[in-house]
Amino acid sequence: MRVIKKLDELDRRAEDRLNDLRFDLADSFFSAVTGLGSVYLSVFFAAATYPLAPRLLDAVFLPLGVTWLLAYGLKTAVDREKPQDAPLAVDITPSFPSGHALTASFLAVRVSALIPDIAPVLFVAASVVCLSRVYLGAHYPSDVVAGSAIGVLSASLPWTTLF
Repeated sequence: MRVIKKLDELDRRAEDRLNDLRFDLADSFFSAVTGLGSVYLSVFFAAATYPLAPRLLDAVFLPLGVTWLLAYGLKTAVDREKPQDAPLAVDITPSFPSGHALTASFLAVRVSALIPDIAPVLFVAASVVCLSRVYLGAHYPSDVVAGSAIGVLSASLPWTTLF
């Protein structure tokens, strides 16, 4: 319990520091890029790419869907409140773990394995999504770290043997 209290203290300190650093241009930028980690955008891309590359459904989007459902169960079980001072966040789900960080990290790892030439762009995009979740006040840093770790771990699993 002591570790959780210390982690909570660090999270809240980071939130306070970020509140001091906000400015209009960064607000706009992070508000725009945070959607790259949205499960809704992933569903859109799954539907859009299926006719062109049906193997992506089995290789990327079904495993992502399973991972996201398991993480949502974890969100519900932990039921951590979002940061209190979140003027730029509109999320309504519990805070831990971050679904956007999970999604962005999962896609960066999984798609990079299929298309290595775009790996740097994917990892930069995933990093920016993760940072945006904390900057916008949608999550504490530990929510984002946990979501990203779950995404990376899940993307590294041999999902093709399951589907």
